[in-house]
Amino acid sequence: MCHNRRATKPNMAAINKTEDPKKLSQNQQDWLRLEMLFSQVVTQGTTSEKLRRIALNISTEFVAIEEDLNELCTQSCTQCSEICCMRATVWYDLKDLLFIYLNTGMFPSSQISRDINGACSQLASSGCTVHRAARPFICTWYICASQKEHIKSHRAAPSLRSVEQIIKRIQSRRKELQDIFLSMTSS
Repeated sequence: MCHNRRATKPNMAAINKTEDPKKLSQNQQDWLRLEMLFSQVVTQGTTSEKLRRIALNISTEFVAIEEDLNELCTQSCTQCSEICCMRATVWYDLKDLLFIYLNTGMFPSSQISRDINGACSQLASSGCTVHRAARPFICTWYICASQKEHIKSHRAAPSLRSVEQIIKRIQSRRKELQDIFLSMTSS
């Protein structure tokens, strides 16, 4: 006898906290439920293939800007007295998590946190310990005033415009990832 199983949508309970993803860092159980939800959703047929194609495209864009941004950070952050990573609070948002999961097949082990001195827990003496594409996106798109000044003084403005254009494309594609994901999980 054949049973007709109705396809069920993934449970949205874990994603309700994405309005404030920092809350996820307080509850490892919610973090694990969110990972399970991602796993369920990205195995759903043709839409999951579309998600994977978008993530691959984003990954290609990251490769295109990684060297320029790493060089900029090496040249400017080492001379900065107010390094963003020492004072800013960053976290993975839903779009970060979607991209990372689709790009690597893995989910971050936990939310980004701060160390006892208030610095990002991923900051080391040599810079960030997280590969650029696996960082919260704000760590890529935010170019501080000191960095902009460094770019102007080194006549790298055309390079910056190119990086800014790529960042805008990544932002657009990340939104598309989130919109598709949320449409797959809505009732």
